[in-house]
Amino acid sequence: MGDNEKILTIPFQRRILINQSISEELIDVVTQKIFDLNVTNSEPIMVAINSNGGKINAAFALYDIFRFFSKAPIIGLGLGKIYSSGLIPLLGCKEKYCLSGSFFYFHAPEFETKTKIKDNTNLDEYKAFLLRHQENLINEKKRFVKLILENSKLPENMLDELMKAGAFVGAEEALRIGLVDKIISNEITVIAPAT
Repeated sequence: MGDNEKILTIPFQRRILINQSISEELIDVVTQKIFDLNVTNSEPIMVAINSNGGKINAAFALYDIFRFFSKAPIIGLGLGKIYSSGLIPLLGCKEKYCLSGSFFYFHAPEFETKTKIKDNTNLDEYKAFLLRHQENLINEKKRFVKLILENSKLPENMLDELMKAGAFVGAEEALRIGLVDKIISNEITVIAPAT
């Protein structure tokens, strides 16, 4: 059975679409769906991902859910955009596919903070706050790099260059460097048609 046929054998009821930024709210929805599907049986679950990225800690949580929480194997399918932290959940899948038109985007992790500085704000406390966030960002980058290196054939120096450059990688290159196991035809129906 070819890869297109194999992925098509996963019933529509066992397919989850992530078509948004990775967020804390998304974790709740996806975790519940995976739990419900695991209660039914341990047949494979397809998770299709089309994401501009999002919150890196939420992406780490999805990676862990896909890798360690589900007794049913999670089959990942990259659809179009697998940007930034959108790659992390895909790496947590037992098998990783992408469509031939998919692109992967790398950049160094970033953080934003919204803090109001008032007249009575202690600047030393604020500096300490920023240093804690900087340390957290460094740790997140280390985990991101470790996950990619453990789940691909990408050498660390090339990953570092991709992240510094804010680079895009197409499906063929993603296959070559081991981000995905296979590229499948764009001519399949991934999500159930609207009724």
